[in-house]
Amino acid sequence: MRHQKIQMIILVLFMLIGCSNETKSVDESTEKQIDQSMTEEKFIKETYNIKTESFNVAQPDIYSDTVVWAGKNERKQKGIERLDSIFVYDNSEKENKQLFKTQLKGQTDETQINENWICWVDWSDEYASNWVIYGYSRKDDELIQIYSSNDSPSPDKGILPRLTLSDNDYLSWIEKVENENTIKNEVKLVHLPTKEIKAISDVNYGQSIAHISNNYLVWSSEKSIYIYSLQEEEIVETINTNQLVNFPKVNNDYVVWQELGSEGPSDSTLKIKQIDMDDKPIEVVFKGNMFFYDIGHDYLVWQTGEEIRAYSIKTKETKSLGDGFLPYIRGNKVVWEQGEEDDYVIFKVAELQ
Repeated sequence: MRHQKIQMIILVLFMLIGCSNETKSVDESTEKQIDQSMTEEKFIKETYNIKTESFNVAQPDIYSDTVVWAGKNERKQKGIERLDSIFVYDNSEKENKQLFKTQLKGQTDETQINENWICWVDWSDEYASNWVIYGYSRKDDELIQIYSSNDSPSPDKGILPRLTLSDNDYLSWIEKVENENTIKNEVKLVHLPTKEIKAISDVNYGQSIAHISNNYLVWSSEKSIYIYSLQEEEIVETINTNQLVNFPKVNNDYVVWQELGSEGPSDSTLKIKQIDMDDKPIEVVFKGNMFFYDIGHDYLVWQTGEEIRAYSIKTKETKSLGDGFLPYIRGNKVVWEQGEEDDYVIFKVAELQ
């Protein structure tokens, strides 16, 4: 399953050792421990299940009443089971729809959705040597090719771009490129309505993954976090850490990240800080075994063991949402894998309040 692949990425990341010295940093001595007691206050406004009709899935995302994912609804007798389609579920219609089959006769992944767009990566072979980023305009009912490995000067075509989509139609990823015999990683940013693509920063860390909101874009080196303002078009804050940083994420006001201790993901610390507010302390939301996490408008969600938890940024309270894997949140709606029924993957959706 998808969570096994991501766990391997985290374990490889943990094995990397290094450090970086950046300019502007936040003093971690100001960290504040948040009360970890579970509250009975009602977090959940609505829940429902989706029987995906897919035997395997990857990267669900949610916007309003629509969930999108990469999946496969036919089993092969022989060979590799590839996720070859993009599926959507509209809760108002209570129906799964196959939106697109792979355009390259290969595999699909990295699905993202907002009000206007559904984006994903399609690639033609198991080594990801030929990939394309597609965007489907929900308003115009039009499929476009945004970017491809043929557009990339990278000498290493075997790395898929990890997509992140804002609600105001910006798409971003980090890509390895080669310019004048120099290999580096670049943060790419696309404004989907105009299709304008630009490289906004170099990244000195090959394992970094970008994450975007309407206001900010964030990425990391091994022990530093960089917050880029879309409005100011520059890095507005750098946070230096003492531990290895794992995939920072951002909403319009806060940045959140996972630090890996000496024992790896089982020794994780989830931290949050209000952006560009040096007088605000870094707060510790959770310490312990944490496998995956995400940030929405008012909540953080994460997986510990086989349990999904939610944390209210406003009230600083934590509550269990039940069993499952790989929670994704957009706005205040969460989707995660809950298990299987008749060999089909079941998604759980919860609207938090």
